[in-house]
Amino acid sequence: MVEIIPVSHISEVLEVALTGESEKDSLINRLKDITGHALDRKVGGTQPGSSPSPQ
Repeated sequence: MVEIIPVSHISEVLEVALTGESEKDSLINRLKDITGHALDRKVGGTQPGSSPSPQ
């Protein structure tokens, strides 16, 4: 069975995908160092629970 979990940002995808992993925080911090602010939730202009505007 596949469980679909709605998310609004890539950082939420990582949180859900890495649930229960002992190195989760370390991996997320390393990814933030590599990508800069790409994993910050405020980047992109959408608020949690809102839908992005079509382009």
